[in-house]
Amino acid sequence: MDLSRTVLSILLIAQLTKSESCTDRQVPCATAPLPSEYYDEYLNLMQSAGYQLDETPQLEAVHCRPEKDTFQGNGFVNAYGKVNEKMSRIIAYAAGQTLRVHKHDVYELFDITYGTAILTTWDDGLTARPHTREIGPGYKMEVKEGVEHKLVAGENGLVFHELVDADTFGKRSTWFIE
Repeated sequence: MDLSRTVLSILLIAQLTKSESCTDRQVPCATAPLPSEYYDEYLNLMQSAGYQLDETPQLEAVHCRPEKDTFQGNGFVNAYGKVNEKMSRIIAYAAGQTLRVHKHDVYELFDITYGTAILTTWDDGLTARPHTREIGPGYKMEVKEGVEHKLVAGENGLVFHELVDADTFGKRSTWFIE
């Protein structure tokens, strides 16, 4: 499985020239269509969480800092669908997939619907003691603007949807911390 994640990372880097890069928004992530060999895995995660997607949903691989990190080590998959009659961004992480320490310029609020993860936040800055907890279905993951945070998906992966406007993803800036 690690070899397949490495191959996915290489494919995503190759697609950077064909895909929109987020660097114009100060977001060091690249978004590209999810390669077909990973499509069923992530679609099954989203369906296991109970999401109803279009007949042939478009799944996007979001690979952050692809020049430094693998997709497994700093990425996720998203799609858009209706949640409670409202368009929402739905996010999926495979088992062990990580989003490295980063912060945003906007407030984030997510509803965890499937799987588990370890969420770590540095509410008082990176020099203060981190707050680490396991999250799962029913947890409302709230991260305030400017708070550094990190996410590592559990053994069954993780799926959630955004509770702020669906277009917030296209407006937020992200800074990764070394």
